[in-house]
Amino acid sequence: MGILVLPLGDLAKRAENDSEQSEKLGSLLSSFAPSHEDSGEKTFPSRKALTFERLAKSRTFLVMLDGQFAGFFSLAIKSLELCGLSKTMRKKLMAGDSANENTSAFLIGHLARSTNSPKGFGARLLDLAMEYIDQARRIVGGRLAYLDCKDNMRLRSYYENKGFSFLQKSPNTELLQYYMVL
Repeated sequence: MGILVLPLGDLAKRAENDSEQSEKLGSLLSSFAPSHEDSGEKTFPSRKALTFERLAKSRTFLVMLDGQFAGFFSLAIKSLELCGLSKTMRKKLMAGDSANENTSAFLIGHLARSTNSPKGFGARLLDLAMEYIDQARRIVGGRLAYLDCKDNMRLRSYYENKGFSFLQKSPNTELLQYYMVL
C-alpha cells in the first residue's frame, strides 16, 4: 500500500503561476467524496482548505493511496477554552497550572477518508495527523491535542479507543471536544 502525504500549501504554491497545475489541483480537491456523506467534509478541500492555507489558519495534508486521493487531515494551533472545567481538570491539562482558563493546543480540524479508501483508513489518517503533531511538538513544544466531533456514539467510541478523552461540549458549537495529553 503506497501512501503519499502531500502538503496542500506546497501544491498551491506550484499552482500559483501555472494554470495547468492550478486546474489539476482544483479538479483534485473538488473530486473528494467523503466516506460518510453526513461528515460535512465534502466541500472543505475545494472551498475552505486553500483559503485557510493562505491565511495560515491551518495546514491541510492530502493523503494519496496508490495514486488515488484517499483522504485528508488539517492541523492548526488554537486556543482551547477551559473556563467551564473544574480546577482539578485544568490542573491536569495544564501540568499543574490551574489559574489559566485558556491554553494553546494542536487541533485536528478536519479528518476524512474518501469512498475509494479501504475500511479502516480513517485510523491511518488519524495516525498520520498525530505523527505530524508529534513532529511539531518536538520543535515548538505543546502539551495537548484535541478535536471536535459530532455527538455520535460511534464517533465517541472511536476516538476514545484511539486514546482521546472527552473534555467538554464546545463553547462555540454543538460539537464535543476530545483531547489527548501528548
